[in-house]
This record gives sequence, structure tokens and C-alpha cells, in this order.
Amino acid sequence: MEVIEVKIKKEEFKNISSYRIFKEFEREKKTVVLFHGYGSSKEELLPLGIKLIFINPEFEVFIPDLPGHGESQEELSKESIENFIEVVKDFDFFLVCGHSLGARISLLIEAKNYLLISPPLSPEFSGNKKELLKTLRARRVKEEKPYRSEER
Repeated sequence: MEVIEVKIKKEEFKNISSYRIFKEFEREKKTVVLFHGYGSSKEELLPLGIKLIFINPEFEVFIPDLPGHGESQEELSKESIENFIEVVKDFDFFLVCGHSLGARISLLIEAKNYLLISPPLSPEFSGNKKELLKTLRARRVKEEKPYRSEER
């Protein structure tokens, strides 16, 4: 049985708290980024990142905290998301994978391949989903006005 040694490094990349998961590999790596959803953090995607290395040891997995989440010092706002995208868009990603809010952000980043899980169709939440998210996840997100909707 082959033993695969996987390394997990907690890193700050341009002020973005991240995990980098990789196997020492002599060939060029294929960079995969995993973006979590609203109310989540990079830690929740660690098991998936590790599994991806076992699926393909050529992968190097990058898992950042989105603005307003986890160890991010910024509040979640349109501006902080735009700044975040500016920082990560220069990577040469083999695969961009995002869940919910992370899926929406994934669409704004150039990559060879995408895996989008439950991407929201609108940047605002409304109705029952708005109340459910407020109850279950809002406490975990740093944002000035959670669930702000456009007043008409």
C-alpha cells in the first residue's frame, strides 16, 4: 500500500487567511481553489481539500476565508468581495469550486474548469431563505447590515 503524505499549511496570502493543501510533487501542480458559502469558513472545506489531493496528487488546493467570514478581518460588503476577487483572479486555476456565495464568486474568476454548488441567482436573499439564514448563519458573518434588501 502506498503512503501519501499530505501537507496542510495555514498561510496569509495578501491579507487573506487561507489553507494550502498539497503533496510534495516534482511535476507542475494543478491549482484548485475552494470557496465556501455564506456563513461558513475555510475549515469546513478542509476535508474536501484533503480528499482532492488523494484523488489527484498533482493538485494543490487553496482554501481562503471569504471577506466577513472565519479569520477575515474585513466585513462582508460589495467592495470587500470586489477587492477579494482582484487578489485571487491572477492565479492560474485548474479548477474553481464554490458553494453558494463561493459559487457566485467563482463565476467572476477565470479558470479552466468550474464546479458550482447551489449558486444563488440573486445577490440578495429574500423570503423564507432570508429568515432561515438570519437564524442559522448571520452570527458567523461580519457584515454591517445582514440581509439588506433594496427598498423600493
